[in-house]
This record gives sequence, structure tokens and C-alpha cells, in this order.
Amino acid sequence: NLAVVPDEKGHWTISFDILSRKIIVDEKGNIQEVPMNDDVEIGLFDDSSENNLGDRIYLEKHKVRGGKERIEIILDRQPDAVAIDPRQLLADKDFNDNHIILR
Repeated sequence: NLAVVPDEKGHWTISFDILSRKIIVDEKGNIQEVPMNDDVEIGLFDDSSENNLGDRIYLEKHKVRGGKERIEIILDRQPDAVAIDPRQLLADKDFNDNHIILR
């Protein structure tokens, strides 16, 4: 669920839901889900396309606790894309599901 809403002062509120989890793999290859309470980068971008996130207009770490969460960010301009962990700092089986092009 994603919303990009302007206000009368020229600010944009971007709110969206994320679904996250943290797993670890031990030396024997066993996979275990563990509690998550991690700082994860969230980026907003301008001049984006399907193949390029574009110019970064926001990049901050947000506390992510796992499961479904709502993130809300207020900017002074409308972004074209939202990305979770845009610099791919975290291990992830599918980085392609970490971003969405807004327009």
C-alpha cells in the first residue's frame, strides 16, 4: 500500500508498507528466522526509470523490526521511485522487489 500526497505548503508525504524478515544460515546450511531490529536504508529518487533509480533526493536509515510496517517520509518535492536498501548493503535473495517506480 503506497500513497504520495501533496499538501498546501508544497510538501509531499510518501507513505508505504514494507514486509521484511531476517534469516541466518549457520555453518551447516540450516536456515533460521531471527528477530529483526535493524537500521535499513530507505531511498527516494527523482528522474527514475525502470532500469535506473535516478538521482537520490533522500537516503536515511530507518529502524525496521520485521513483519509488516508502515513507513512515512515527508519531502519538499515529489519522488519518482522508492527503494529499500538501494545500495544493496544487506543480503537479499531478490533485490528486484526492493523498489517501485511511482510515475
